[in-house]
Amino acid sequence: MKRGFGDDVIKVNSSCGAGTLRGWDGTQSTLIKPVAVRGQRILASGPVRTIVDAEVKGWQYQNKELNMINRYTLYAGHRDAQVDVLFDAPLDKEVFCTGVQNITGHADMFSDHNGLVASWGTDWPVNDTVKYAKETVGLGTCIPQRYVKSEEKDKDNYLYTITSPGSKYLQYHTTFPEKVRSATIHHSPRARKPSVIPTRKNGLPTYRNGKRRWNSRSKLQSSRNSHNINTTSGHRS
Repeated sequence: MKRGFGDDVIKVNSSCGAGTLRGWDGTQSTLIKPVAVRGQRILASGPVRTIVDAEVKGWQYQNKELNMINRYTLYAGHRDAQVDVLFDAPLDKEVFCTGVQNITGHADMFSDHNGLVASWGTDWPVNDTVKYAKETVGLGTCIPQRYVKSEEKDKDNYLYTITSPGSKYLQYHTTFPEKVRSATIHHSPRARKPSVIPTRKNGLPTYRNGKRRWNSRSKLQSSRNSHNINTTSGHRS
Protein backbone atom coordinates (compact mmCIF):
# COMPACT_ATOMS: atom_id res chain seq x y z
CA MET A 1 0.00 0.00 0.00
CA LYS A 2 2.77 2.47 0.92
CA ARG A 3 4.41 1.91 -2.46
CA GLY A 4 1.17 2.66 -4.30
CA PHE A 5 0.33 -0.78 -5.63
CA GLY A 6 -3.12 -1.02 -4.02
CA ASP A 7 -4.52 -3.65 -1.70
CA ASP A 8 -5.71 -7.20 -2.30
CA VAL A 9 -9.12 -7.38 -0.62
CA ILE A 10 -10.53 -10.67 -1.88
CA LYS A 11 -9.20 -14.19 -2.40
CA VAL A 12 -10.85 -15.18 -5.65
CA ASN A 13 -9.49 -18.72 -6.02
CA SER A 14 -11.35 -20.31 -8.96
CA SER A 15 -14.51 -18.20 -8.54
CA CYS A 16 -15.64 -15.41 -10.85
CA GLY A 17 -14.80 -12.80 -8.18
CA ALA A 18 -16.65 -9.66 -9.23
CA GLY A 19 -18.00 -10.04 -12.75
CA THR A 20 -15.32 -12.15 -14.42
CA LEU A 21 -16.63 -13.92 -17.50
CA ARG A 22 -16.55 -17.70 -17.24
CA GLY A 23 -17.55 -20.66 -19.35
CA TRP A 24 -20.60 -22.75 -18.44
CA ASP A 25 -20.81 -26.55 -18.65
CA GLY A 26 -24.50 -26.87 -17.81
CA THR A 27 -24.05 -27.22 -14.05
CA GLN A 28 -21.14 -24.98 -13.02
CA SER A 29 -18.79 -22.24 -14.16
CA THR A 30 -15.58 -23.23 -15.94
CA LEU A 31 -12.24 -21.50 -16.36
CA ILE A 32 -11.27 -20.00 -19.71
CA LYS A 33 -9.10 -22.86 -20.94
CA PRO A 34 -7.59 -24.43 -22.92
CA VAL A 35 -6.30 -21.46 -24.93
CA ALA A 36 -3.45 -21.01 -27.40
CA VAL A 37 -2.44 -17.51 -26.24
CA ARG A 38 -3.26 -15.54 -23.11
CA GLY A 39 -2.17 -11.99 -22.29
CA GLN A 40 -2.99 -8.66 -20.68
CA ARG A 41 -2.28 -5.06 -21.60
CA ILE A 42 -2.97 -1.60 -20.22
CA LEU A 43 -4.55 0.74 -22.77
CA ALA A 44 -4.97 3.75 -20.48
CA SER A 45 -3.80 4.54 -16.95
CA GLY A 46 -5.61 7.74 -16.02
CA PRO A 47 -6.14 10.38 -14.95
CA VAL A 48 -9.70 10.21 -16.34
CA ARG A 49 -9.97 6.44 -16.70
CA THR A 50 -8.05 3.19 -16.61
CA ILE A 51 -8.56 0.59 -19.34
CA VAL A 52 -7.16 -2.93 -19.14
CA ASP A 53 -7.51 -5.77 -21.66
CA ALA A 54 -7.37 -9.48 -20.85
CA GLU A 55 -7.12 -11.35 -24.14
CA VAL A 56 -7.25 -15.00 -25.14
CA LYS A 57 -6.80 -16.57 -28.56
CA GLY A 58 -7.74 -20.07 -29.57
CA TRP A 59 -10.12 -20.77 -26.67
CA GLN A 60 -11.56 -24.25 -27.31
CA TYR A 61 -15.10 -23.84 -26.06
CA GLN A 62 -18.38 -25.60 -26.86
CA ASN A 63 -17.02 -27.05 -30.11
CA LYS A 64 -15.78 -23.64 -31.27
CA GLU A 65 -12.48 -21.76 -31.24
CA LEU A 66 -12.96 -18.27 -29.83
CA ASN A 67 -10.73 -15.21 -29.81
CA MET A 68 -11.88 -12.88 -27.04
CA ILE A 69 -10.94 -9.65 -25.30
CA ASN A 70 -12.33 -8.76 -21.88
CA ARG A 71 -11.93 -4.99 -21.57
CA TYR A 72 -12.31 -3.37 -18.13
CA THR A 73 -12.85 0.40 -17.95
CA LEU A 74 -12.74 2.14 -14.58
CA TYR A 75 -13.37 5.90 -14.33
CA ALA A 76 -11.73 8.08 -11.70
CA GLY A 77 -13.81 8.36 -8.55
CA HIS A 78 -15.87 5.26 -9.36
CA ARG A 79 -15.92 1.76 -7.94
CA ASP A 80 -18.04 0.39 -10.77
CA ALA A 81 -16.25 -0.92 -13.84
CA GLN A 82 -17.61 -1.35 -17.35
CA VAL A 83 -16.86 -4.76 -18.85
CA ASP A 84 -16.80 -5.06 -22.64
CA VAL A 85 -16.40 -8.59 -24.01
CA LEU A 86 -15.24 -8.47 -27.63
CA PHE A 87 -15.10 -11.40 -30.07
CA ASP A 88 -13.55 -11.42 -33.52
CA ALA A 89 -16.50 -13.28 -35.06
CA PRO A 90 -20.25 -13.42 -34.36
CA LEU A 91 -21.30 -15.81 -31.62
CA ASP A 92 -23.50 -18.80 -32.37
CA LYS A 93 -25.24 -20.46 -29.42
CA GLU A 94 -22.36 -20.33 -26.95
CA VAL A 95 -23.45 -19.85 -23.34
CA PHE A 96 -21.20 -18.12 -20.81
CA CYS A 97 -21.73 -17.07 -17.21
CA THR A 98 -20.77 -14.33 -14.80
CA GLY A 99 -21.91 -12.97 -11.46
CA VAL A 100 -20.29 -12.67 -8.03
CA GLN A 101 -18.32 -14.88 -5.71
CA ASN A 102 -20.09 -16.59 -2.84
CA ILE A 103 -17.48 -15.49 -0.30
CA THR A 104 -16.48 -18.45 1.94
CA GLY A 105 -19.63 -20.21 0.72
CA HIS A 106 -21.76 -18.30 3.25
CA ALA A 107 -22.08 -14.79 1.81
CA ASP A 108 -25.20 -12.70 2.15
CA MET A 109 -26.77 -12.47 -1.29
CA PHE A 110 -29.26 -10.38 -3.24
CA SER A 111 -30.69 -10.92 -6.71
CA ASP A 112 -33.44 -9.17 -8.64
CA HIS A 113 -33.64 -12.28 -10.91
CA ASN A 114 -33.29 -10.06 -13.99
CA GLY A 115 -29.54 -9.59 -14.26
CA LEU A 116 -28.53 -7.95 -10.96
CA VAL A 117 -26.74 -10.06 -8.34
CA ALA A 118 -24.73 -9.05 -5.28
CA SER A 119 -23.02 -10.67 -2.30
CA TRP A 120 -21.45 -9.48 0.94
CA GLY A 121 -19.01 -11.42 3.11
CA THR A 122 -15.79 -11.58 5.09
CA ASP A 123 -12.67 -13.65 4.43
CA TRP A 124 -8.89 -13.56 4.47
CA PRO A 125 -7.71 -11.79 1.29
CA VAL A 126 -4.59 -14.00 1.02
CA ASN A 127 -3.35 -17.28 2.49
CA ASP A 128 -1.17 -15.44 5.05
CA THR A 129 -3.48 -15.02 8.07
CA VAL A 130 -0.73 -13.59 10.30
CA LYS A 131 0.34 -10.44 8.43
CA TYR A 132 -3.08 -9.72 6.96
CA ALA A 133 -6.47 -9.03 8.52
CA LYS A 134 -9.80 -10.31 7.26
CA GLU A 135 -11.56 -8.10 4.72
CA THR A 136 -15.28 -7.48 4.39
CA VAL A 137 -16.37 -6.68 0.85
CA GLY A 138 -19.51 -6.38 -1.22
CA LEU A 139 -19.56 -7.58 -4.82
CA GLY A 140 -22.12 -6.64 -7.45
CA THR A 141 -22.69 -7.41 -11.13
CA CYS A 142 -25.42 -5.91 -13.28
CA ILE A 143 -26.13 -7.56 -16.66
CA PRO A 144 -28.56 -6.24 -19.29
CA GLN A 145 -31.62 -8.46 -19.29
CA ARG A 146 -31.35 -9.11 -23.03
CA TYR A 147 -28.27 -11.27 -22.41
CA VAL A 148 -29.68 -13.27 -19.49
CA LYS A 149 -30.55 -16.90 -20.16
CA SER A 150 -30.95 -18.24 -16.61
CA GLU A 151 -30.02 -17.61 -12.99
CA GLU A 152 -27.70 -20.21 -11.49
CA LYS A 153 -25.55 -21.05 -8.49
CA ASP A 154 -22.53 -23.29 -8.06
CA LYS A 155 -20.32 -23.95 -5.05
CA ASP A 156 -18.28 -20.77 -5.53
CA ASN A 157 -20.62 -18.27 -7.21
CA TYR A 158 -24.01 -16.66 -7.65
CA LEU A 159 -24.41 -16.50 -11.42
CA TYR A 160 -26.38 -15.67 -14.52
CA THR A 161 -25.80 -17.60 -17.73
CA ILE A 162 -25.58 -15.22 -20.66
CA THR A 163 -25.64 -15.49 -24.44
CA SER A 164 -25.78 -13.19 -27.45
CA PRO A 165 -26.23 -15.14 -30.72
CA GLY A 166 -25.17 -13.27 -33.85
CA SER A 167 -23.28 -10.61 -31.90
CA LYS A 168 -19.57 -9.95 -31.41
CA TYR A 169 -20.11 -8.01 -28.22
CA LEU A 170 -21.34 -8.20 -24.62
CA GLN A 171 -21.36 -5.37 -22.08
CA TYR A 172 -22.18 -5.34 -18.38
CA HIS A 173 -21.04 -3.60 -15.18
CA THR A 174 -19.49 -4.79 -11.95
CA THR A 175 -18.46 -3.19 -8.66
CA PHE A 176 -17.15 -3.84 -5.18
CA PRO A 177 -17.24 -1.71 -2.01
CA GLU A 178 -14.95 -2.57 0.88
CA LYS A 179 -15.80 -2.10 4.54
CA VAL A 180 -13.37 0.48 5.93
CA ARG A 181 -11.37 -0.72 8.90
CA SER A 182 -11.09 2.34 11.11
CA ALA A 183 -11.86 3.09 14.73
CA THR A 184 -12.15 6.80 14.00
CA ILE A 185 -15.28 6.68 11.86
CA HIS A 186 -18.45 7.58 13.73
CA HIS A 187 -22.00 7.99 12.55
CA SER A 188 -24.59 10.33 13.99
CA PRO A 189 -27.27 8.42 15.93
CA ARG A 190 -29.80 10.53 14.04
CA ALA A 191 -28.53 9.37 10.67
CA ARG A 192 -30.96 7.12 8.86
CA LYS A 193 -29.46 4.11 7.14
CA PRO A 194 -30.89 3.38 3.71
CA SER A 195 -32.43 -0.01 3.08
CA VAL A 196 -29.84 -2.55 1.93
CA ILE A 197 -32.34 -4.14 -0.44
CA PRO A 198 -31.84 -2.62 -3.89
CA THR A 199 -34.61 -1.99 -6.36
CA ARG A 200 -34.39 -0.72 -9.93
CA LYS A 201 -34.98 2.84 -11.06
CA ASN A 202 -34.55 3.59 -14.75
CA GLY A 203 -32.67 0.32 -15.08
CA LEU A 204 -30.27 1.17 -12.22
CA PRO A 205 -30.04 -0.48 -8.79
CA THR A 206 -31.20 1.86 -6.04
CA TYR A 207 -31.88 1.86 -2.34
CA ARG A 208 -35.53 1.80 -1.40
CA ASN A 209 -35.30 5.33 -0.12
CA GLY A 210 -34.79 6.36 -3.74
CA LYS A 211 -31.06 7.06 -3.64
CA ARG A 212 -29.13 5.42 -6.41
CA ARG A 213 -26.72 2.73 -5.35
CA TRP A 214 -24.67 2.70 -8.57
CA ASN A 215 -25.33 6.14 -10.00
CA SER A 216 -22.66 6.02 -12.68
CA ARG A 217 -24.06 3.64 -15.27
CA SER A 218 -25.63 6.38 -17.35
CA LYS A 219 -22.40 8.41 -17.07
CA LEU A 220 -20.43 5.40 -18.25
CA GLN A 221 -22.73 4.93 -21.21
CA SER A 222 -22.43 8.62 -22.04
CA SER A 223 -18.66 8.36 -21.87
CA ARG A 224 -18.69 5.28 -24.04
CA ASN A 225 -20.68 7.16 -26.67
CA SER A 226 -18.02 9.87 -26.61
CA HIS A 227 -15.15 7.35 -26.87
CA ASN A 228 -16.54 4.64 -29.13
CA ILE A 229 -15.18 1.12 -28.95
CA ASN A 230 -14.79 -0.64 -32.30
CA THR A 231 -16.26 -4.02 -31.45
CA THR A 232 -14.93 -5.61 -34.60
CA SER A 233 -11.24 -5.02 -34.08
CA GLY A 234 -11.26 -4.63 -30.31
CA HIS A 235 -9.53 -1.22 -30.49
CA ARG A 236 -10.75 2.17 -29.38
CA SER A 237 -11.58 4.64 -32.11
